[in-house]
Formats: sequence, C-alpha cells, structure tokens
Amino acid sequence: MDKRGNAFGGLIVLLLVLVVFIVALGGDNISGRAVDVVLTQWDRQEMTTIEITPDKFVAGEKVSLIVYPGKGGVTDDVRFYRASNNLRVGRTHRLCDGTTCFEPSKNWVSKSNVIRRPFNYVTSTSWEKGRYYVAVEDDRTRTWVRDYFEVI
Repeated sequence: MDKRGNAFGGLIVLLLVLVVFIVALGGDNISGRAVDVVLTQWDRQEMTTIEITPDKFVAGEKVSLIVYPGKGGVTDDVRFYRASNNLRVGRTHRLCDGTTCFEPSKNWVSKSNVIRRPFNYVTSTSWEKGRYYVAVEDDRTRTWVRDYFEVI
C-alpha cells in the first residue's frame, strides 16, 4: 500500500509540472501578446551571414544592415573596411546586449523562419569613392563574414 501511494503521488507531481510547462508555453498566445520566435542552434544556418542595402550609396547616407546569426552565434562587433587596402573605416556594437548574439531581442524580426536583426548605420562623410565591405565574426568558426558595397 505504501509503494502504491508513493507512485501515485509522483504521478501527480509529474502531471502538475507538465501542466505548468504547457501553460507557460501557451500563456502568451492565449493573452494575445506577441512572442519572439527563438530558433535553436540546430535550426540555424551553419555560418553567420550579413547583408547591406543599398549596395551603392553616397558617403554620409544611412544604410541598412541585416545579420543572420549562425549556429554558434555572432559577435556584437560590426566593422567596415575599404576593400583596396583592408583599412578599417568604421565600427559599431549594436547587435545585442552581450558580446555574442544568439537570441532575438525586441528589435529582431522573423521572416521565412530565419531570425535576423536589421539596423541602420549612418556612414561617414569622409569615406572616399570606392569599394568597401562590412564584416561580422561568426562566433563558432571565428571567421569574418563579409558583404561588399560601393561608395559612389
């Protein structure tokens, strides 16, 4: 009789934990609040990628950057270089609150089941005409990923 009571009590505790977990997962949907989509590292692409738009602009204009974190995340260091001599001409730390970005924050958006975070960057008026690139470091592979653009 004693063993049966302990097994029954354990089952009740397990069911309560399961109910709390299900309510916690679905609670935001029930209340109608928007919920950030979080992709696990297994759902993400292998390597981080970055996009800059437009790919041709005048120095001093605002550009849009979109970073797609890879499985190991991406560092919070976005750098701009002149392609002809690899001279760094700009830098910003704006992807996330930490030093490595994995999870979306309020200003991340989800499109086509891929987490990305667009942000604007005002380029320097001192940049000369020519070819440049923007680079971020994939935190898992320690590889700098680039996207090229032209200052006209």
